[in-house]
Amino acid sequence: MKRLVCIGDSITDWNRDKSSFDDLGNGYVPIISKALKDVKVFNRGISGNKTTDLLRRWQEDLIDLKPDVVTILIGINEIWHHYAFNDIVLPEAFKENYIKLIEWTKKECPHTEIILMTPFVFDVGVYEPIWQKDLEIEQDMVKEIAKHFDLKCLDMQAILDRYLSQYQKLDILSDGVHPTQFGFSIIADHLLEVLKKL
Repeated sequence: MKRLVCIGDSITDWNRDKSSFDDLGNGYVPIISKALKDVKVFNRGISGNKTTDLLRRWQEDLIDLKPDVVTILIGINEIWHHYAFNDIVLPEAFKENYIKLIEWTKKECPHTEIILMTPFVFDVGVYEPIWQKDLEIEQDMVKEIAKHFDLKCLDMQAILDRYLSQYQKLDILSDGVHPTQFGFSIIADHLLEVLKKL
């Protein structure tokens, strides 16, 4: 059976029971699992995580699982926690950490397909305008990393923005950062388009 690991922060975590090895939470990951019946899916999101946290747990939560595919969604906490809590991971460090994660994966799991997703926000809820410059830098960095390593990349900001012609921002992201169930379904649908081609 193929193995898929979805790893990241709260957007991936979304209330998963971490005492259970197989719990998938209540966000986009269980939607993915239900659609891919012949794939064993693992949720390895942890709320509040940044790239620095992923580096600390990459061996256990990614390498040891030897997945056929991994999806990575990380980045918003580097920005949010910087300005809200003075917990600073600058964009340059974000990029350096991200590259380390990719190189580590390619070395230890050379046959694992890697799918990147850009961080995203809407300018509502907890959003602060001071985030915007760093967010755009991070989004560009993720796309650059994907291009450099020839990886698949979902520009989630562009994808979610397209739905604003029909829906309100809060219909998609409940606080400007975290998706509603409708928002999770959008993420899952677009991710499945890529996964089903692999």
